[in-house]
Amino acid sequence: MIKKAGVLALILACTVYANDLNGNGIVEDQFFEGSGIIRLEETTISGDGFENTIRNTPKNITIITAKDIEESGAKNVVEAVKSVPGVKVSDGMSNTGVIDIRGQGANFNRNTAIIVDGVKMNPIDMSSFNLYSIPIETVEKIEIIPSGASIIYGDNTVGGAVNIITKNGSGKDSLTLQTEAGSYNQLNSNIGFGTTAGKFKIFGNAARKNTDGYRDNSFLKSDDVMAGTRYQINEANALTLKYDYHKDYMGFSGSLLEDQINDDRTQASSADDWGKNESHRFNLGYNYKKDNLELINNTNYYKKNYKSYMTYGYSNYLSETDSDANNFFNDFKIKYNTNKNKFITGFDILEGKIDNKGVWAKKQSIGGFISDTYSITDKLDFIGGIRQQHTKFKYSMSDEDKIYNNTVYDLALNYKYSDTGSTFISYGTDFRSPTTDELLQTMYGVQFNSDLEPQTGKNFEIGVKDYIADTFVSASVFHKIVKNEIYYDSYTSTNTNYDEDNKKIGFELLAERKIMKKLTLTGSYSYLQSEIDGGVDNGNKTPGVPENKFSLGAKYDFTEKFKSNVVLNYVGSSYAFGDGSNSSEKVDSYTTLDLNLSYKINDSFDIYGGINNLTDEDYYEYISDYGYGASYYPAAGRQYYVGFRYTM
Repeated sequence: MIKKAGVLALILACTVYANDLNGNGIVEDQFFEGSGIIRLEETTISGDGFENTIRNTPKNITIITAKDIEESGAKNVVEAVKSVPGVKVSDGMSNTGVIDIRGQGANFNRNTAIIVDGVKMNPIDMSSFNLYSIPIETVEKIEIIPSGASIIYGDNTVGGAVNIITKNGSGKDSLTLQTEAGSYNQLNSNIGFGTTAGKFKIFGNAARKNTDGYRDNSFLKSDDVMAGTRYQINEANALTLKYDYHKDYMGFSGSLLEDQINDDRTQASSADDWGKNESHRFNLGYNYKKDNLELINNTNYYKKNYKSYMTYGYSNYLSETDSDANNFFNDFKIKYNTNKNKFITGFDILEGKIDNKGVWAKKQSIGGFISDTYSITDKLDFIGGIRQQHTKFKYSMSDEDKIYNNTVYDLALNYKYSDTGSTFISYGTDFRSPTTDELLQTMYGVQFNSDLEPQTGKNFEIGVKDYIADTFVSASVFHKIVKNEIYYDSYTSTNTNYDEDNKKIGFELLAERKIMKKLTLTGSYSYLQSEIDGGVDNGNKTPGVPENKFSLGAKYDFTEKFKSNVVLNYVGSSYAFGDGSNSSEKVDSYTTLDLNLSYKINDSFDIYGGINNLTDEDYYEYISDYGYGASYYPAAGRQYYVGFRYTM
């Protein structure tokens, strides 16, 4: 209780302090490029689906720009967001990338919506969208929205949303060549281009990545191709057509037991296991913007084939997969502004199917929403929204359909108390439907699990964003109650709902300050208490969710051409996944240190290099313990890399 009161007091203190400072002596020429005022005016589309500023959005959104990515040396989307408060990342057991927001634990991929260029990419089964299939060189911006995403994005938003916006041509001719080499025989190459022909912007990218991996049989070979065009029909109307292709071949090392870890943490328990992915994504976007009216429509078709050969380290066990997934998604939104109102409405349609050797499952959903921002005064906005979503599941092995109807809402106040500062308070609900896999039970043969209910959540949050004493500050306190949380019961081999609630309370703080135009310091801290409220596990901590996480970063420009960036990330201890009884020892905390250096030889050519996990920390991507002994997935040790980038 003392921690909760202290956190709330800190938020209120920040607000009061900001009122004292702003409007009373902040000089405009202090706001040089890269300072906190730039962060406050950065545009985001995660809040309501249309461009808005961070300051005007009543959510604790964090934005990672293309410039941030380049300066950090991040190799992929996952690395780019690992210092965001409240976010825990890893490669994941399937090497598709994990972004866990506010302690989703084992359900990270199903509880968090992944949005790419306005389109939700979450699979309809229990698999994860491959975050590594988005080449980091094509990313313009990544937005992390930890709560309040249900009105715009609907399903899969219990753990917020990750909104990835890719580049669509700068309007001028450009060509970028990039090559990078590193530890574990890593070799990456990339070529990107953009040009303009009349009203057409034409752009594209091709990337290839190869690595042997840190552990035996953890190789990865991937190819990505993107091509697109944007046609500006006239001043108000524009069409965008994009095609993305991804192909990869990877090895699965499997988990290790404790004695194997002590012997050699780089060995593989599954020496022959592998997986192959091939996907195609087509997107047609339409934008209309004139006067007070704006309209956006995205139509997306996604097709993926997945093959795998899995023994899980057992000579007498073999599982082979050859599945095809097809998703059609259409998202339509319209915004109309008046002097006092910003009215937004829209709908989205999903038709998804997964077929594994003739055994198929389908998910169909349609959702509609209404949201309005009403300016009570010039400084105070009231925001309210509601969504209704209808979802149906069909199976080849059952004549029974499963239908869910969910209604969610969101209410918020955003008060702009000064020229730079704003504070918000919000309350809302969210949900996620079961996946096609979770609706099946396998203990007594494959059966339809018709009793499974959607997972829902209630969220309360207070936050503040401001430029205080030459420092950009964003902080929030939140309380979340999760009902009917879906989990896997290893004793019955069935996915089911917790009878009791899961409660989360937390605090997040992000601060950034630029000093003498050469040094930028960034720090973030998040505290999260997540536990079961009731039942046999009453009061126990949620497995896989650390209470504390913090990050410290420093960017220093030795000269205009020679720059450095160092980031320290600390992730606290937690109980292993599956250990709901908290009967085993906690998984150790860990700290990583990453260094990136870059030198710009001229306007076109720059070289860079760095070291990830500089201290060679031994830690684990994932540890599970379902009562049969712990299984470990070791994370990579120290890694070096060097590369060059040529742009003209």
